[in-house]
Amino acid sequence: VLPDVIKQMQAAKPDLMILLSQSEKDESKALAEKFPEFDILLTAGGVEDPLGEPAFIGKTMMVDVGHKGKSAGVVGYYPDQADKADPSKRFRFTVIELDKQRFQNTPKMAEHMQFYQDRLKQEDLAAKELPIDHPRGATFVGAETCGECHTKAYEKWLTTAHAHAYQSLIEGRQDQIERGEKIISRIYDPECLSCHVTGWHPQEVIRYTSGFVNKQESPHLLGQQCENCHGPGSGHIKLVEMDQLEEAKKVMRVTLAEAKKNTCYQCHDLDNSPKFEFDSYWEKIKHPWRD
Repeated sequence: VLPDVIKQMQAAKPDLMILLSQSEKDESKALAEKFPEFDILLTAGGVEDPLGEPAFIGKTMMVDVGHKGKSAGVVGYYPDQADKADPSKRFRFTVIELDKQRFQNTPKMAEHMQFYQDRLKQEDLAAKELPIDHPRGATFVGAETCGECHTKAYEKWLTTAHAHAYQSLIEGRQDQIERGEKIISRIYDPECLSCHVTGWHPQEVIRYTSGFVNKQESPHLLGQQCENCHGPGSGHIKLVEMDQLEEAKKVMRVTLAEAKKNTCYQCHDLDNSPKFEFDSYWEKIKHPWRD
């Protein structure tokens, strides 16, 4: 396909020929090597937060702008500085972070996001996702089951934002509401679900075998529940029924040090929760009771 397209482009005598490559970086590099007619190649592959350093394959400048729409790239073109010995002099490239202080959401991008979410709903990717078994070999039972014994902790959980995490995907964040932004439901988006429901690996965005599928099939796993931090509870319940209470406690125990070092950061990472500060957030959800 590309050879014919290149001929058509060259016939129009453009100032620059640009290729948009929806490919990983290695494949994009191979395209630049195979089709040196292009001056600029924008590749979708690459790191999430690029440094803004272009790569030159022959005379072709290959650039990327990262993932999740967090950055935009700007190319400066200086034809008078063209140098066959150093083609990089023709261009300048920089990455600009689309921060909230300088940039706001636009209606056009909201349309794109709505289209994307509608497509996810149509494809039903969350339900079709091939699940993996949890390393512990147990299954998720839901917070209500946990609350049958751990009454005080369950009552505390009901008052937290964790309990309403799924609903926030429908209603939006408070700052979005205050800015009057159009709220787009994300309840079919695996990247959002992985931290707003129970039974997913949040960093890998993979559903565990007994994890949340959708509201109809697994309403008992709505929200960010106990088992996302403590692990699936079916094994714990069996140990309690066998009167192996110490082992039952051990299998679910998460120390404060573990939570501070790793557990919470599975969701409260720099991308999704840049203002996260463990000590102040912990005060909102702590549940020290041993009932």
